[in-house]
Amino acid sequence: MIVSILIPTRGRPEGVLRTIESIRNTTKPENVEIILRGDDDDSSFEGLESKYDLEPDWENVHFITGPRFEGYNSLAQFYEECSAAANGDWIMMFNDDTLAEGKGWDEELAQVPTTGFLCHAAVNYLNRSRYVTGPGPNPYSPFPIVPNRFWKALGHDKIVNQVDIWFCDVANKAGWQHINLARLTIRHNRQNK
Repeated sequence: MIVSILIPTRGRPEGVLRTIESIRNTTKPENVEIILRGDDDDSSFEGLESKYDLEPDWENVHFITGPRFEGYNSLAQFYEECSAAANGDWIMMFNDDTLAEGKGWDEELAQVPTTGFLCHAAVNYLNRSRYVTGPGPNPYSPFPIVPNRFWKALGHDKIVNQVDIWFCDVANKAGWQHINLARLTIRHNRQNK
C-alpha cells in the first residue's frame, strides 16, 4: 500500500520542510510518496529539490513546477496536477502549513479496502477555536484520504475548488463508509491570507 500525499506550496520552504518531516516521522518511507507542486517563478521551491536529491531513503519526494495560479482560489488545479503524477493506492490532500502526528497511521490506512471507504483524520486548527473530527455527525473532512481510482474515475474536469468537501459529498451520495484513522491527527496552522 502506498499513499500519495499531495502538497501545493509557494514561498514557504520552512513550512513545507516541517510538513515533510512530520510525514517522515509518522510513516514508513516505502508506504508514502510525497508530491510537491510549486510555481515556476518561486525561487524557494528550487532549494527544496536539491535537499531531497540527497536523501536516498526518501527518493519518493517528487517535484512538479508549473505556471503560477491564484493561490488558494486555485487549490483544485494544484491538486489535479499533483494527482496526475500520483502512483499510490490512496491520495491525501495536504498543505504546506500542516503537520501530521501519530506514528503508524500509514499502517492503519493499509488495512482499509480501497473501495467504498473514505478515510479521515482528526484535524486541529491551531489558529482557530474549532476542532474538526471528520465523520460522525459531520462526514466532511478538510483532508480526506481518497482511493486513487475513485479520484481518477470521477474525472478531473469535474473537480471544484473546495475539492476536499466535494470528494466527501460524492462519497456520501454513493453511500460510502467513513473511517477515522485513530492514529492520525493533522495540525493545520492556516497561513493563507
